[in-house]
Amino acid sequence: MAELVIKGATVVDQRGTRRADVAVEDGRIVGVGPDLDGGEVLDAGGCLLAPGLVDLHAHLRQPGHEEAETVETGSRAAALGGYTAVVAMPNTMPAIDSAAMVHEVLDLGRGALCDVRVAGAITIGREGEKLAPLAEMAALGVQLFTDDGRGVQDARLMRRALEYASDLDVVLAQHCEDEAIAQGGVMHEGEWSSRLGLPGQPAEAEELMVERDLALARLTGARIHFQHLSTARSVEMVRAAKAVGAHDFIEQLPQGYDTALEQRGGNL
Repeated sequence: MAELVIKGATVVDQRGTRRADVAVEDGRIVGVGPDLDGGEVLDAGGCLLAPGLVDLHAHLRQPGHEEAETVETGSRAAALGGYTAVVAMPNTMPAIDSAAMVHEVLDLGRGALCDVRVAGAITIGREGEKLAPLAEMAALGVQLFTDDGRGVQDARLMRRALEYASDLDVVLAQHCEDEAIAQGGVMHEGEWSSRLGLPGQPAEAEELMVERDLALARLTGARIHFQHLSTARSVEMVRAAKAVGAHDFIEQLPQGYDTALEQRGGNL
C-alpha cells in the first residue's frame, strides 16, 4: 500500500490522457493505474494531473530588481502553477555573466520552492562586445546561454560564441532582432502602424538574424535555440532547416525559403 494515492484525476503524460489513480511513496511516483490503495487518499476529481512543467525562460530579476521579483517569489509562483523547474534568465543587474554570478543565483535557488537552474549571458554585461567566460559558467552546470532581450548584433562575435558552444556542448539562445532595422519601432510595421502613426518594425528585422544564425550554426556545428519567434517566415526557415539539415537548407536559400512558404500559402 502506497503512502499517498491521488484519485480521480485526469492523467496527462506521454501515453496521452486518461482517468487513473497515482500512487506516491517517499515523494516518488510508484504506480499509475485504476483503483490503487494508499494510506492517505487525495481526491483530485475534476483536476488534471501531469508531470511537473519546466519554464525555460523565467525572469526572476534577482539580483538588482528585487522590487519586481526575487528567486523566492518567482519559485513560489512557479510551484503554484505546476512548475517543478525554472531557468533564470541572465538579464539581471549585474548580468549573470560570470562564475561568481552563477554561484550567487544558484545559492539563492537552494531555498526556492522548485528547482532553479541558471542561463548565462553570451557577452559581458549583455552588451554584445566581449564574450563572457562561457567555459567557467558551463563548468558550474550552465547549459544555456543568451543575451536575453538583446540579440548578438556582431556576426563575428556570434560565430565565436557558437564555436565555443559547440566545444562545450551547450546551447545558445538568440533574441532575433537586428537593432539597426528595428530601431525605434514599437509595433509591427504595416497598415496599422501607418494608421496609428507609430513607428513600426519590419519582419525582416527578425528574419535576417534567423537566417544569419542558421548559417552560423551550419558553419560551427553548434546548437541554437531561437526565442519567441513572431513571423511566419522565421518559423518556416527553422522548420525547413530542421527537416533537411541546416547545411542543405542554407545552400537552398533563397529558393528553399520561398518554396517552403509557397507550400503553406505563406502562413503558419
